[in-house]
Amino acid sequence: MANLLLSPQEERIEKNKGIPARDINGVLGTERNKNGSWNQTYDSHARISLAQYNLIKLDEHNNYVLDSIGQKLVSLFDDEFNLIGTREDYMSLTYDMITSWVQNKDDFNIHPGLIILKLMLEPSLHGYVTSQDIAHIFNYQNNKNDNQYNDIVRQIIEFRNSGKVYSHEELKKTYTLLTGYVNWDIFDLDSKNSNSTIKVVYMKEDFRKYASQRLKKTEEQVLSTTEFKELVVETENIKEKIEHLTEKYGEKGRIIVELETRIAQVQNAFRNRLIKDFGQKCMMCDITHKELLVASHIKRDADCDTIDEKIDNNNGFLLCAIHDKLFDRFLISFDGLTGKIMISSHLSKTEKELCHIDENYILSKELLTPERQLYLIWHNSEFVKKENGD
Repeated sequence: MANLLLSPQEERIEKNKGIPARDINGVLGTERNKNGSWNQTYDSHARISLAQYNLIKLDEHNNYVLDSIGQKLVSLFDDEFNLIGTREDYMSLTYDMITSWVQNKDDFNIHPGLIILKLMLEPSLHGYVTSQDIAHIFNYQNNKNDNQYNDIVRQIIEFRNSGKVYSHEELKKTYTLLTGYVNWDIFDLDSKNSNSTIKVVYMKEDFRKYASQRLKKTEEQVLSTTEFKELVVETENIKEKIEHLTEKYGEKGRIIVELETRIAQVQNAFRNRLIKDFGQKCMMCDITHKELLVASHIKRDADCDTIDEKIDNNNGFLLCAIHDKLFDRFLISFDGLTGKIMISSHLSKTEKELCHIDENYILSKELLTPERQLYLIWHNSEFVKKENGD
């Protein structure tokens, strides 16, 4: 990889003059061709690969220069392409490269490299992935979001149990992908169990430990139903204590920070559970930024009769901040039987356009579970009351 970056254009890159975009494919293709990797003189795949790993980027002059990760990579090697940085530095850089790879267009917002690393650490997959596994999950176009990870694990388990085998053509680039990581000295190819049809790959032990540490720092926990229920119970008790303090000491006696923190904790836990079920996306629009997504209770928290209702995923939708506010204030609802959107007559045409409200929107059949329909009937009733001014 360092050899690819430190081509005969080395001085131009290091001086940050870069390589003109019109020349980059020829430069990369020629360099790789010397190593016998490609038959073509020109190949755009190298440029795409280097760019997706944040190794190169286009500058304002339409020249390709080293990106921040690319600069760090070059600094780890001497002129003879020997590693002069520490193994820890190298593992940190390769981890950053893999996890920075993102597909975020055409309705996708997924980090394939991050998914692969998590799969390599997945106990239920026995700590390895195969070229067949990767082909199976990446050829399935509904895998569009990082938060579909548990679904992807299930898909792999079912695929392995099915005994299905993809053809060489169907494998596409998965062989190159996994063996590339082996060449990076972070994965090991299991030569005993691999053949021309299937490549079995494990993480090297030191990189496995490193990746495990990094993922624990960034991975959010999705609480189990029992854990979530316990969290809500704790919050209910705190509310009672704060109400007592308020009554005893007045407004100044309220422990506002503690109250808000625990409420936010419950809300985040509920949101993470919905993201796990439905993916990180507002169900009414294309917003995927997590900070802009809200877990909306259908039957309001204060109106729930039991804690089980408060933590029931069927009592929730994942919406962006705007659609959440509309739903929370009963300016929109969804018919409990058909799923058809109900829009308040109090909203003007301009407001509906600004809020991106589709008058033909209908909930998918998957969302219209019997349990969710019951919650929606409650919401429909409140919506009608507000419409009638009750």
